[in-house]
Amino acid sequence: MYGVVRNFDKEYKYAIGKDIIDLLWRCLDLAIEANTSSNENKKPVIIELSLAFEKVKTRVQMSQEIKLLTARQFAYLQEEFMLEIGKMIGGWSKWC
Repeated sequence: MYGVVRNFDKEYKYAIGKDIIDLLWRCLDLAIEANTSSNENKKPVIIELSLAFEKVKTRVQMSQEIKLLTARQFAYLQEEFMLEIGKMIGGWSKWC
């Protein structure tokens, strides 16, 4: 994802691009936290993870709508990353 954000126009790279990267780091931190939490403490962390990932998806979609991402780049991110990560978070949420 960093490679994609690196190609954003300068005015967006340090705003929406940085926001996407920061949210992705937050998602990673929350996934680690949920993975190491006891079963009774997982649910709130997974809910927070789901919310953070929804924010990532929204910002990526906004990036495509304002032409920072091509339709091809957006489709690649959607198919290769967003759908799979969303399925993992959804499955984890149902498990709790």
